[in-house]
Amino acid sequence: MFEKAVCVFCASSTECDKTYLHEAGKLGELLAKAGYRIIYGGGRVGLMGALADGALNEGGKITGVVPEILKELGHEGLTQLKVVSNLADRKSFMLEQSDCIVALPGGIGTLDEILEAITWKLLGIKDTPLYIINLKGYFDSLNETLNRTIAEKFMAERYRNLWKVVSSVEEFLFELNKSLSLNPFPSNLA
Repeated sequence: MFEKAVCVFCASSTECDKTYLHEAGKLGELLAKAGYRIIYGGGRVGLMGALADGALNEGGKITGVVPEILKELGHEGLTQLKVVSNLADRKSFMLEQSDCIVALPGGIGTLDEILEAITWKLLGIKDTPLYIINLKGYFDSLNETLNRTIAEKFMAERYRNLWKVVSSVEEFLFELNKSLSLNPFPSNLA
């Protein structure tokens, strides 16, 4: 089984539409079934908790990264729970350790993480695939704003490929396997 790490940015909200929670759980399950290791914000509630529980239910490997100030909210059943000094250290660790980055809907923290990941790619600090799962059109406005930065010449046209918007967990997984050139069924095992 291959050991590629997928960094997942998502919310800790439990008040959001239940569709988002369901899809986060499904993402965790499907990543675990496909043999990916997950790195995420370490929370036990909201989309974070659903993602982790989905992966753990399938025997997946999942690392949570929590800042010291939020350690009491960390998920206790993870493969690894890493406590770091602050939110900036959490983002850096998550980005540095990943082979792919994906975002599910979330609040201001998730938006911050998406924009930092795009910035890292633009500056050449990290060149990994970056996907935004646009469930229920949640990220339409963000995508419009990102495209406007190009239209208004604040960012060059060549940077339009720094991120890719997909509409579902299934579409993301299809794109993920293409972008990482992974074959979950190696020919020597067939």
